[in-house]
This record gives sequence, C-alpha cells and structure tokens, in this order.
Amino acid sequence: MNAFLLVSFLTWVYRFFYWALIGRCILSFIQADYDSPITKIYQFLVKVTEGICAPCRELLYKLGVRTGPFDFSVIIAFILLRIVYRLLVGIILGSWGAVGLL
Repeated sequence: MNAFLLVSFLTWVYRFFYWALIGRCILSFIQADYDSPITKIYQFLVKVTEGICAPCRELLYKLGVRTGPFDFSVIIAFILLRIVYRLLVGIILGSWGAVGLL
C-alpha cells in the first residue's frame, strides 16, 4: 500500500511540473502589461520551473548549442522529467517491465 501512495504522489508531482512547463511555454508567447494577471501567472510558473530549466539551459550552453532567442531548455526539461519519473516509479514498483507501461 505504501508503494501505491508513493507512486501516486510522484505522479501528482510529475503532472504538476508537466503542466507548469506547458503553461510556461504558452504564456511566454503572450505579451501582457506588467500588472496583468497573465504576467503574474507567468512569473509564478517561471519561479516554479526554473529549478528544472536552469540546469538544462546550462547543459545546452556547455554542449555548444546556441538557439538564439528560443529556449530549448524546456524541451530538455520535459524529457528529463519523464525519464526521472519512469525510473523512480520502476524502482518503487520493483519491476522494470512495468516502467514501459507508464
């Protein structure tokens, strides 16, 4: 039962960061006034996801990937988030075969 609760919690955390990254991507294309609620939501999403995106941005920089005005660190964050989630769930469930089902 404890494994089920832990996997449920990890799934909730994964989905939260997944949707926060999507929201960050979408809202980055919207120009709004500084006092706008959209700007405040975007700033919150940046604060929440920057801990994931900053190391990815550094990795891209060290690899020599120059993307100009586009920030591909969010794409790398999506990939790494999914990999870490699947590995942790596989370890918790104790069956590596179940990792492919997630």
